[in-house]
Amino acid sequence: MRIFVIFSILLAALLARAESQAQYFVKGFEFFVRGDYPSAAEMFRQIKKTDAGLYPQAAYYLGSIYAYEGNDAAYGLLEDSARLSKDPAERERALIRYARFCMANSNYKKFYDFLSKFNIKENSELDYYRALSLWYTDRRDEARAAFRDILKRYIEDKNAQGPDMIVQAVLENRPYANASYFSGIDAKGSAAKARIDALAGKKINYGQNDISLYAQALMTGDFPEKIDADALEQTAYKFRDSPFAYAAQLALGGIMLEKKDYKKAGIYARDAIKLAGPDSLGAFEATVLLGDIARLQKEYDQARKYYQSVFMNRRARGEVLAESLYKCGLSWFEQGQWAEAHAYFQRVFVAFFRYEYWGSRAYYYDAQALYSLKQRRDANATLLEYFRRAKDKNSPIYKAAKKYYDQI
Repeated sequence: MRIFVIFSILLAALLARAESQAQYFVKGFEFFVRGDYPSAAEMFRQIKKTDAGLYPQAAYYLGSIYAYEGNDAAYGLLEDSARLSKDPAERERALIRYARFCMANSNYKKFYDFLSKFNIKENSELDYYRALSLWYTDRRDEARAAFRDILKRYIEDKNAQGPDMIVQAVLENRPYANASYFSGIDAKGSAAKARIDALAGKKINYGQNDISLYAQALMTGDFPEKIDADALEQTAYKFRDSPFAYAAQLALGGIMLEKKDYKKAGIYARDAIKLAGPDSLGAFEATVLLGDIARLQKEYDQARKYYQSVFMNRRARGEVLAESLYKCGLSWFEQGQWAEAHAYFQRVFVAFFRYEYWGSRAYYYDAQALYSLKQRRDANATLLEYFRRAKDKNSPIYKAAKKYYDQI
């Protein structure tokens, strides 16, 4: 009888502990979904490694939080999650998060060695990170073959991330990515054709449901009227762990901006920043969108704070720098602060005219700012310089600049 009582007490204690572990996990997940990462981390830390059911998932979420913060403790937690997860899908999810953290910190060999312990056969994103690791560990020929293999196996699959990651890498002129990987690839379906079109700089125009999330986000910029925002949002939610989830949120933010639904646009932009990760191109683009939202509501000081946070970040590169500088100048222009506007426009067309879309606009509005400052000669000279440098002489902005020049 006494043994039975002791056993009952121990069993009750174990059940109570298990219940409390489950409560910690549920609370942690709720905090995580709301973006309250410090509170979520505190909950997940309470779940012990001995809890075989909950620990792998808790390790994944806690590791993800640490990875977002740049904390090296993420490595061990995500390794635990991948090793201990019994569900293959959860294992691959942990490996992908681990891969992204390794790639961000240039730990290519670490990832390659860890991935080699698993038998993962059909995951194009993990295949991509493996190929990338081969490239950066001086196994270039193997890497090229691996990238080509991804395209051969997955280019027709609209849900595969790997082919889109290669397309994006080529478009961004990454050293390991080459358009030659696509030579000999026979694109048959819409998903594959959209990827080839994106690579060639062509506008994507296919059925929304037939192309990848990345292609849908690109198509939003070309044919926004053909995009069903609700369908895009549903696809973005379905693939919320995709490396292109941020691009979908950014596209949705742009759609809402066009509709003047500034509240929703802001929500999508902030979601894009979270999904893209700190100091990434996606985060910079979403921050510029937040600036646009503020500027269009005539909240100019707030708009400039967003734009400046981009062009003053030493990690910002390329076109997003030109765009943020131009729009900062535009905010001054819209306020009638001509001298301040001139200073920014000049920086754009002097340093970034290779991005002619922004450079041409900087020239056009700078001439108007100079004319408003009663510097007519300088305004004329600015436009003449633009006409000399312009490559696209059929664009609406070029024609508007010509018309303005004739008027002044």
